[in-house]
Amino acid sequence: MRLGALDLDVSLHAGTGEVVAVVGPNGAGKTTLLRALAGLVRLDRGRITLGDLVLDDLAPEQRPVAVVFQDGLLFPHLSALDNVAYGLRARGAGRAGARRRAGEWLERVGLDAGHAASRPAMLSGGQAQRVALARALATEPALLLLDEPLSAVDVGAKAQLRRVLREQLAATPAVRVVVTHDPVDAMALAERLVVLEGGRVTQQGPLGEVTTRPRSAWVAQLAGLNLFRGRVDAGRLLLDGGSALSVATEVRGPAFALVHPRAVTLHRARPEGSARNAWAGQAAGLHLEGDRVRVQVEGTPPIVAEVTPAAAADLRLAEGGEVWISLKATEVDVYPA
Repeated sequence: MRLGALDLDVSLHAGTGEVVAVVGPNGAGKTTLLRALAGLVRLDRGRITLGDLVLDDLAPEQRPVAVVFQDGLLFPHLSALDNVAYGLRARGAGRAGARRRAGEWLERVGLDAGHAASRPAMLSGGQAQRVALARALATEPALLLLDEPLSAVDVGAKAQLRRVLREQLAATPAVRVVVTHDPVDAMALAERLVVLEGGRVTQQGPLGEVTTRPRSAWVAQLAGLNLFRGRVDAGRLLLDGGSALSVATEVRGPAFALVHPRAVTLHRARPEGSARNAWAGQAAGLHLEGDRVRVQVEGTPPIVAEVTPAAAADLRLAEGGEVWISLKATEVDVYPA
């Protein structure tokens, strides 16, 4: 399937009762994939099946599919209650029954009864997204699609809404596909990750497997790790550009090397000691994350280190300038490419 310059070629399998998170950089094709599943984008080739049902044979409104969009897409002229009831009415429910069930669903997603009569403009981002979730779930879809469901929610409400979303996803028997760029959302909501880059699936599998054995720089960044690729020969990983890392491994040939930022030690002068890897670089950026400071070091190769705030101050890393990197060979996790 081609959309503009994007050629999307994806094979995706999601089992009943499974929550699959589709992740990847901007422009990878995540939202296009979701829209294709919903029937909003036509396929050039391939097919979409849901059990024994071929969705391609059905118009979008005939598919047992519900979508929660990132901005909710609530009807502005309808109350929260009537927004939820709309999908039920469209599927043949009577007005009274639809409104009763809509009220029950608003309660299930934690929206106070006092907001049932409110129109979308009167709701916060988090409240509006709860209405959108209730509207989707009320129709009891066989396939539930969520497109960046928490991106429009402010930070203060995000943690609580994430909990509500996790509870409701666990309670529905639908096949559930979540598109997100947020690693926290992916890890909190899904059991399996599908990584989409440039319109292709580059990695997929259980969350722990993908994040502990990344196969692309983007996935390594998602997991907060350093990833190198090269060829192992005689205890050295030969990298593109002519640099190399000493490694302690039995792996031979093409390989990935994973380094946790906390295994990287920084110095202001060339280090002395047992580390078999040492090279010079430039401290290029600092980011405080929890109780650690992540330091981006430009060098050959570039690397990210994690140090304590006290160590960052002692090394004057905020001033930039030359630093030395040391890394033990035993801290380099090598696996076949």
